[in-house]
Order: sequence, then C-alpha cells, then structure tokens
Amino acid sequence: MLPYLKDYVNTFRGQSIRTDEWQKHLFKYFSENGGKEKLDILNKIDFEAWLHGEGLDLPAVVEYDTTLAQKAYDLVKAWSDSRSTPPSDLKFSESDLKEFSSNQIVVFLETLQSLSPPLPDSHLRYMSETYSSFNTTGNAEIRSRWYGLILQSEDADLAREFAEPAAKWVVGTEKGSTGLKGRMKFCRPGFKSIHKVNGDLAIEYFEANKQYFHPIAAKLISKDLGLSK
Repeated sequence: MLPYLKDYVNTFRGQSIRTDEWQKHLFKYFSENGGKEKLDILNKIDFEAWLHGEGLDLPAVVEYDTTLAQKAYDLVKAWSDSRSTPPSDLKFSESDLKEFSSNQIVVFLETLQSLSPPLPDSHLRYMSETYSSFNTTGNAEIRSRWYGLILQSEDADLAREFAEPAAKWVVGTEKGSTGLKGRMKFCRPGFKSIHKVNGDLAIEYFEANKQYFHPIAAKLISKDLGLSK
C-alpha cells in the first residue's frame, strides 16, 4: 500500500482533485503494478454504494479482530460472575493485568462501566485495593475511566472517599502529578462525576483552579457545575 500512496502523492501533489480522478488513478496504478488479481479485487468494490449510499449499514461487513479486546471482556465477565461471592473469597490479583496493554485496561474499565446492573460496591472497593495501580497511574486514559467507574458507585461513602483524589488528579495538585488535565475529555467528565458525589467539593476545586483551564473549558465546566448559564 505504501508504494501506491507515494505514487498518489507524487501524482496529485499541490492539486485539488475529484473522486473520479482518484478512482482512475487507483485503477491505473494497480493495473500497472498489481495485475489481474488486484484489479479483480477492485472490481468487486461497490464504489457507488460506498460513495453515494445512504443509511447506517456499511456496503460490506467488516470483521474486526477482537482477540486483544476479548481478554478484557473475559476479565469483566469473571468480575461480573463473582457478584454473589463475598469479597473475602475473591481470587483476583494484580497479576490479572500483567499482560494487559493500556488499551486493554481502558476496554476493561469502559466495559465495567456499562454493566447493568453495576458491580456491587463491595467489589469496587476490593478492586481499588487489588488493582491499586488504577489509583496512581500516570496514564490519563486509564485514570479518568477508573474515577468514572468508582464515582458512579451507589455506596455514598465509597464514592465520597474517591471524590477528592479525583479532584486533585484533575487539577494537578496530587503528589507526583503530571499537571492539570486540561483536555475536555478528562476535565469535564471528571468534574461532572465529582459534582454528583460532592457538589461543594467540585465547585471548591474548580473555583481555585479555573484560571488555569482554557477559557472554553472553564466556561463549559462552570455550566456543568451550575455556576453559570
């Protein structure tokens, strides 16, 4: 594919082209460099459907390799299946995540958040102790999803316990912090989750640090917290 892309760039460099020009170039390139096999593949593509079709269904079924995600789904299932098991009898350990990449951990946490009904609060507390790295990781993708999960707990004490650490993480005042989490994918959901648990705490931390946020982020967070319209 790389040789084709190089030819495409060299052919149309500095130009604005139409879709039909791209198609002509595509077929011309592979007729000269790919032969009948490649042309047969191109001729099977329903370009009319891809370019001008309507609706939510794709013209072709795309099969994704879910091998890596499946490991995360399996761990979620193990936790979900353990609902009736007392925390003292749970067998999970930090080693569960030893072979997980950051993306797999993100999938694990996101899938946990979508469980209905959610995990029992006793299990969330056990998870916070067992997978303690969730509380300190410098990976914002993981930490934001962890706080999103733990702060939605129906156990008021558990959620309030994590509200201030989450606030310190968002504004960047925790020990060893990598700084304020200014991206709205982190700061807005963070403050929203904290506010649902402890409104006064969320407002306190926002007011003390709002000057450090981008003006647009600060304005939207202010609305989220009910401080402005």
